[in-house]
Amino acid sequence: MTHNSLKYTLAAAALTLAAAAFADNVTLTQAGTLEQALGRNAATVTELTVSGPVNAADLYFLGENAPKLTALDLGAAVIEAYNGTKKLHGFASYEAALIPAGAFGATALESVILPRQQGLAIGAMAFANTPLKALPDMSMVAKVDDGAFSGCAHITAVTWPAAAMGTNVFAGSGVQTVAFTADATVVPAGTFSGCSTLKSVTGSDKVTAIGDGAFESCTALAAFSFSKSITAIGQEAFRAGGLEKVELASPALRSIGAFAFANCPDLESASITGAVTETSFNPTAKFENATVDRMTMEYSYADGNLYYFMNPETYELEPVDESVLGDSFKFVKENMVCTIYSYKGKVFNVEPPFFVELEVTDTDPGFAGNTATNATKPATLETGAEVKVPLFIEPGERIKIDTRTGEYLSRA
Repeated sequence: MTHNSLKYTLAAAALTLAAAAFADNVTLTQAGTLEQALGRNAATVTELTVSGPVNAADLYFLGENAPKLTALDLGAAVIEAYNGTKKLHGFASYEAALIPAGAFGATALESVILPRQQGLAIGAMAFANTPLKALPDMSMVAKVDDGAFSGCAHITAVTWPAAAMGTNVFAGSGVQTVAFTADATVVPAGTFSGCSTLKSVTGSDKVTAIGDGAFESCTALAAFSFSKSITAIGQEAFRAGGLEKVELASPALRSIGAFAFANCPDLESASITGAVTETSFNPTAKFENATVDRMTMEYSYADGNLYYFMNPETYELEPVDESVLGDSFKFVKENMVCTIYSYKGKVFNVEPPFFVELEVTDTDPGFAGNTATNATKPATLETGAEVKVPLFIEPGERIKIDTRTGEYLSRA
C-alpha cells in the first residue's frame, strides 16, 4: 500500500468512527426549538446533553428522529407545558414536568438522566422496550404511568421510588432484585408480571396490598415475606411462579383473589391465619379448586343499604350489602362494571375498575397558563367523591382516576 493510500484509508476510518459515535451538547432558550438546534445531527448523535426549557414536542422529536441515541442527559433541562397548534400523538396539549407517553419507547437508549424537576411524571410506556442498563435516578419523580419501563431487559435492579405507580411498570423486564421502601404499601397490578429473572425481593413486609398478576410468572422467585398487616392479594398475583411456601399471618387480610397462587409447581403448602382460617395444600391442589367465585357485574342502583348489580348472563339483579363495599366504591357510578367475589354464594368483596373517567362537578376555577401538576386543589366528582386535582382543571372536565389510590392521573 502506498503512503497516499494509507493516508486516505486512515482518514476514511476516522470519518467512519466520527459518524459512529457523535456527542452533542445543546442549550435551548425556548421550548420547542430542539429540532432546529440539533438539525441533521439528530440522525447520527449517540450522546446528547440538553439544557434549558424543553416540551413534549422536543422529547417526541428525539424519540422519533435520533435512532442512534444511546445516552441522554436532561439533568439541566426543564420540561414546560406544550400548547401548540400541532397535535402530538393525538393531543394538542401536554402538562409541564411530564415525559410524555411512549416518548422513548423502543429506542436505542441505554442511559438517561432525568430533569431535576419537582413533581416529574413519566408517561405510559415512556421507556418501554429500550436497552436501558439501569433505572434512572427517580428521586424527583412523583408519578410513573402504566408500563413505563416494561420490557427493559437490561434493568436488573429496582429500588421502589416514592412515586404513585401505575400498572405493569416493570412487566417483562430483566429485573433480578427488588428493594421495597417505606413508600411501597401497594404493588399495582402486573408490576413485575413476566419477570422470569426476579429472584430476590426485600422490604416486602411493608406491602399491605398486592394487585392482580403483580408477580405472575416470576419463576425464579422462591420466597416472599408477606406483611403481617397485608389486607389484599389480587387474583393471579403469584400465578405460575416459583414460590415454595406461603405464610400469611395478617388479622387484616380480607381477600385472596382467584388463582392467586395457582400453577406454582414448587409450592408445597400455605398457612393462612388471622382473618382467614388456617389451611394448607399441595402443589397439585392449588387455588383452581377453591370455592371462591368471581363474576363481572354491572352496577345498577342503590336502595338504602343495598346496592344492586346486574348479572350479564341472566340479567337478574344481585343485592350487595353496603358493608361489603370498600372505600374505592365511591368512584363507581351507574352502569360501571365491577368484579364481584363470593364464597358459598355470599358476596364478600366488590372490586371497582382500577381506572375510571369521571366528570368534575365542583372545583375552584382554573386559570390560563397554570399547568403545574404538583400544585393541587380539592374537586368534587359526579359520584360525590372528593379528590385532589391540578390547578388548571375546570368544572365540567372529565378526568381519569386510579380507584386504588384515589389519585388524579390525567385529563380523560
